[in-house]
Amino acid sequence: MSTADDMFRGMLKRHGYSLTRARQAVFRALLDQPPASMHALVKRAGSIDRASVYRSVALFEQLG
Repeated sequence: MSTADDMFRGMLKRHGYSLTRARQAVFRALLDQPPASMHALVKRAGSIDRASVYRSVALFEQLG
């Protein structure tokens, strides 16, 4: 596992959230990528449904 993955997992844990498959997919879709629209992010996230992508992004924004 990479350092970025470890930091992400630790950040979620510190704030009382678990690492779900959707959160991990969205995180990886954002990692080392240029900024993208939500439409492009949904496509990058693969089989993750659109609502889960939006909820994950909202959580990531909340956590900073």
